[in-house]
Amino acid sequence: LLKSTQQAYGITAKEIFDHISHTDYGYTLSPIMDILKELNLSEALAISDDDTHSLFYVLTNNTCSYGAAAIANPVVLHELREKFKCSLYIFPSSVHEVLLMPVQNIPNAVPNELADMVKEINHNVVGPEEFLSDHVYLYDYEQNCIRTLA
Repeated sequence: LLKSTQQAYGITAKEIFDHISHTDYGYTLSPIMDILKELNLSEALAISDDDTHSLFYVLTNNTCSYGAAAIANPVVLHELREKFKCSLYIFPSSVHEVLLMPVQNIPNAVPNELADMVKEINHNVVGPEEFLSDHVYLYDYEQNCIRTLA
């Protein structure tokens, strides 16, 4: 959240996080291929189920609007932990969703290369009003926490 927006509304980042992490807006977790099919993009992009079905997952809220905040909800994190039983890369796609990928899907990933990919997409595809972050995050299964990876 932009500092100017925080100042305009007289709210701190901590207050926003506290609100988000204690409010249940409902969320959805979908394989990215399911979303591409819904949008009729899988054929146009020549992507098959074998290529992507379990590679990326999209996490958002039930309205798909400002749903990236779902990743800050402890209940959601607990459910992700139970479902995947492994560490996850978190790619901030926009303020509306985050992309999740089990770490074992790209075991030799170079964090800075992942961050470069996110930056390139953010600067070429995501509008400034929907920009979330140029960083890649890691949900660490062993430590049960999220940290900045790159």
